[in-house]
Amino acid sequence: MKTMAKTFLALTLVMVLVSSLAAMEWYVHYTKAMKAFESKDWPETIRQIQEALKDKPEPKLKARMTGIDFVDYLPYYYIGVSYYNLGNFKEAQAAFVKSQDFGEIKKVGNLYSNLQRKMEDCQKWLTPPPKEPELKSNQEGGGGKIQETTAAETDAGKVKTDVKPGAQPQAGGKTVLSPAEELIDSGKQLVMEGKYTEAKEKFFAVLQLGAGHQAAEHELHLLAVKYLNEGIRSYFSGEVVKSEKSFREAEQILSRAALAVKRGKNLITAYQFLAVVLIEKYYLGMDNAGNGLEEARSYIARIKSMNPGFELEKKYFSPRVVDIFSGKI
Repeated sequence: MKTMAKTFLALTLVMVLVSSLAAMEWYVHYTKAMKAFESKDWPETIRQIQEALKDKPEPKLKARMTGIDFVDYLPYYYIGVSYYNLGNFKEAQAAFVKSQDFGEIKKVGNLYSNLQRKMEDCQKWLTPPPKEPELKSNQEGGGGKIQETTAAETDAGKVKTDVKPGAQPQAGGKTVLSPAEELIDSGKQLVMEGKYTEAKEKFFAVLQLGAGHQAAEHELHLLAVKYLNEGIRSYFSGEVVKSEKSFREAEQILSRAALAVKRGKNLITAYQFLAVVLIEKYYLGMDNAGNGLEEARSYIARIKSMNPGFELEKKYFSPRVVDIFSGKI
C-alpha cells in the first residue's frame, strides 16, 4: 500500500509539473515576442504571439509568470501594431478590435491612445475612395495624383495618323487594306475580344513596318491605359499579385521611347504602382526572389528623374510605403 501511495504521489507531482510547464509556455513565447518587437522584427513578433495565444488567449495586466514575476500580457495590441507596421491593415484592425473588446488595454493610457490612432488609420486605408481611381487617357507630363478615367477609348478617332482610316475602294467595288491597316484593325478586334497580349503584338508589328506608327502608338497607349486601370482595380480590391502583372504589362508598353515621351504621366503611374506592390510584397513576406525592395527603389528613382517634385498620394497608401517613396526609409 505504501508503495502504491508513493507511486500515486509521484505521478500526481509529475502531472502537476507538466501542467505547470504547459501553462508557462505562453510566457516563453511572449518574452520572445517582446524582444522581437523591440528589434522591429514584425513577422517574428506575430509568430511568437500566435504561439502564446494558443496557451493563453485572454490578455491580463500583471499576469503571473513564475513565483513573484508578473508581466502585462497584451498580445492583441502588439500583434496589431506588428501587422500595422507591415501594412496589413485588415489584420491589424481585427487585432485592435479584439484588444479593445477584452478591455485590459484601456487601463494603459499611452498604449490605448496609440491603439485608437492606429485604428483610425486602419479604417482610413481600408475604406475605398469615393470613386475608383483610374486614369485619364490624355495625361501628359508628371505628377503624383491618381485621376479618374474619361473613357480613353472615346479619343480613338481624334488622333491624326499617317494611315488613312478605313479601306480604300478599288475597281470592281473591292477594298484593299494596307498591311499596317490590316494589323491595326486586327489588333482592335482582339482588344474587343479581351485578347490584349495578341493585340499588343499586332500594334508592335505596325511599328516594325515603319508605317502607320502614329495610329499604332495611339492604340498601344489605349491598351496601356486598359492595363493600368485593370491593375488599379485589382490593387484596391486586395489582389496584389494580379495587379502586378497588369502594371508590368502597362510599363512594358509605355517604356518604349516614343510613348515614354508622349505619355510620361501614365508611365510614372505604372512605375508608382509597381514600386508600391513590390514594397508591400517584400514586407508581407511574398517576395520570393528577395530583390523586390531594391527593384521598387529603382522605379522610384526613375519617377524622380522624370518628375523631381513627385509625391505619393498619402491617403491611398501605408505610412511605410510613403516613407520609402520620400526617402525616409
